[in-house]
Amino acid sequence: MTANEIQKLERACIDYLYIVLKTKEDPGFYPFAKRCLQNHLTTNLCNTNSYFTGMTSTESLKLPKSKRTKEHHYGMTRLAKDLLDLVNPTIDAIKTIVLSRGTFNLTTAKENMILRNNNQDYTAISSMIKY
Repeated sequence: MTANEIQKLERACIDYLYIVLKTKEDPGFYPFAKRCLQNHLTTNLCNTNSYFTGMTSTESLKLPKSKRTKEHHYGMTRLAKDLLDLVNPTIDAIKTIVLSRGTFNLTTAKENMILRNNNQDYTAISSMIKY
């Protein structure tokens, strides 16, 4: 990770902790908090090469790099729920979870939808290889 990415992660974890604690105070805030976390994780945090697992579907290798899809194998909505459901939330606990579950593989857009609709069953798409 670059220094900028580390700083971004640390700032995000502080903000995420605030959201998690706010949700524990006000359970009605949960749906909004879940969507905010999911959106931020997907579009602003877990989308750099530092989160890339190195795994690519063989079908996506037929596409130009710009057309390959970042497929978060754990799912950012599920990751957002995990963060909101932490029993003893801390910045370090949030950081550990984000770093371990916020990674992505590269697939085609079609394969990404197949995975999303089939409980992340990688046998339903082309083989994954280290790239």
